[in-house]
Amino acid sequence: MANMEAVKATTNVSTYINPHIISGPKPEYPNHIAYTAAYFSYGLYGWIEEWFARGMQELAEEMTILLKNRNLNS
Repeated sequence: MANMEAVKATTNVSTYINPHIISGPKPEYPNHIAYTAAYFSYGLYGWIEEWFARGMQELAEEMTILLKNRNLNS
């Protein structure tokens, strides 16, 4: 069940944040895009890591709403 929640959260998040940002920096990106991608992808990683560490108490849909309300859309 926990793994399914993590998959749903990742899938839901990708509808609110530009996929280039989620995938992290790539060598072919211009510098400013690579820096932005690194900033957001590592932040998203931290967000999910903290959710795991706290026992995934919220549903994936709740985490999506929380993230969406942070205005991280790019």
